Amino acid sequence: MKIIYSVLIIFSFLYYFNGNVCAGGETLSLEQCIKLAFEHKPGFRIVQHNMISADWTLKKAYAGSNSSDPDNNYSAFLSLEQYIYDFGRSRRETLKAKESNAISLASFEAKKQEIIYNVTQTYYSYLKAKHIKELNSESLKKAQQYLFRAKGFYEVGTKPRIDVTRAEVDVANTQLADLKAQNSLKLARLELINAIGLKPQEYFEVEDRVETSSFDISLEQCMKTAFSFRVDLKQQGSNLKIAQINLDSARNFYNLSLSARTNLAYCGQEFPLQNTWSWGAGLNFSVPVFNGFSKWLDIKSAKENLSSEIIKKEEIESSVGYEIEQIYLSIKELQESIEVAKKSLIQAQENLLLAEGRYISGVSSMIELADARVLLKSAQVNFTQSIYDYAIAVAKIKKSMGVGIVK
Repeated sequence: MKIIYSVLIIFSFLYYFNGNVCAGGETLSLEQCIKLAFEHKPGFRIVQHNMISADWTLKKAYAGSNSSDPDNNYSAFLSLEQYIYDFGRSRRETLKAKESNAISLASFEAKKQEIIYNVTQTYYSYLKAKHIKELNSESLKKAQQYLFRAKGFYEVGTKPRIDVTRAEVDVANTQLADLKAQNSLKLARLELINAIGLKPQEYFEVEDRVETSSFDISLEQCMKTAFSFRVDLKQQGSNLKIAQINLDSARNFYNLSLSARTNLAYCGQEFPLQNTWSWGAGLNFSVPVFNGFSKWLDIKSAKENLSSEIIKKEEIESSVGYEIEQIYLSIKELQESIEVAKKSLIQAQENLLLAEGRYISGVSSMIELADARVLLKSAQVNFTQSIYDYAIAVAKIKKSMGVGIVK
């Protein structure tokens, strides 16, 4: 089903979109809001530093696999020691550091996608609240006009008193709805400001634009994309590799190591030292003899940890599949609801015009006119909610697929 852009035409028919910059303020696009969030949100800067720290740790691991023992004594007795081979221990530590770095990078991407979705969601929620407030204000004006008209008809004796009281009740109810809409707009604005990371007193407006193009990706493709790009699956994949490396390390029963040592001494029996030099060199081969069965226990523990990580991966995969399908069904429902809401809106507009004509002609009461006005406002709100809820749902499934990145 294809959603056409005529929805914006209907919006303009209902009320004017306000895209102007208010005095002293700035109008921001969705992309600009997201970029501001990257600059101002502390959580994003934290994961940036964590990622850089993990990268330095990886560099240290690579350097450490080929470096000498730093414990050198520079005195009258000089001793130098260089590890030659540790039977894979340094390599395994380097691989673990590499996977830890991958986890940190995935955390950075996860935070990035989280910020993109949060800003997008609050951005569209703010626009939705703004338009609903405009709809309530317009509805209040109509209710007040109907009250004025009812009083005029009553004063000339063409309408009963009940029309006036019914119009007064309608105005009061509409005022209450308008107050609630105003408060909802303020809350939506605060949520957007918080998502961006700005201060509440900083004033800005946002572009009144919403994406309504049809989401034509199949459920199978959504699943495939999610299993390829989801950062939590990437993180768990790295955790699984680390668990396997730990098991390999535990199975290296002897923890063998081979090193070379050389020493140079300048010594004597009296101080200052006499001109007596000595030199020596040798190889050290380390083999643990008995460790109280701790190695056997390490292997058992590493096996259980590996099994746990495998189960966690399966659990995440199952959760991802459920999440994607749930959002996908919601998107399809919202796509259809937009078309239904659009038809309902057109019918409600026509119904109100007929009700106004009937009331002026004297063939209907204020009850019928007020009901028609309420019906129109309800149709307008439903259409507005469908548009923005659809845009939010599309942003949500992009995040769930792991591709919610601004180009």
